[in-house]
Amino acid sequence: MARPSGQEPFSHFSSLAQSLPPAPGLPSHVAVRCDNAARVPPASLISHHAQIFDDPSIKELVISPKGLRIVILAEEAARGRFLIFRDAEMGLAPLPAAQIKPVLDRLQTLRQDVIDWRKDAP
Repeated sequence: MARPSGQEPFSHFSSLAQSLPPAPGLPSHVAVRCDNAARVPPASLISHHAQIFDDPSIKELVISPKGLRIVILAEEAARGRFLIFRDAEMGLAPLPAAQIKPVLDRLQTLRQDVIDWRKDAP
């Protein structure tokens, strides 16, 4: 989780019991948590994909037995309107393919690396 604040309604990050030291190469603003440290991929696999957090729109990367997930900040409400009127008008324009394609490409590469790791695991 990048820049965790405890206010991430899109994530179960705050409910995960075990905090882990970040893998080498992860930025200092990234925190790592899990529910079973014995099942965490090796640090080398995670480090190989650490550059994903160089993109400030990336909020969360989940690697779990149920699948992979990348959470991005796709759009923000106008801060002034939200603070005064609690108006969070968003989603009026479709998400541009050029914005999502690099994220999906990264996810596909990560998927293949996890598959390769699992093939080699005892």
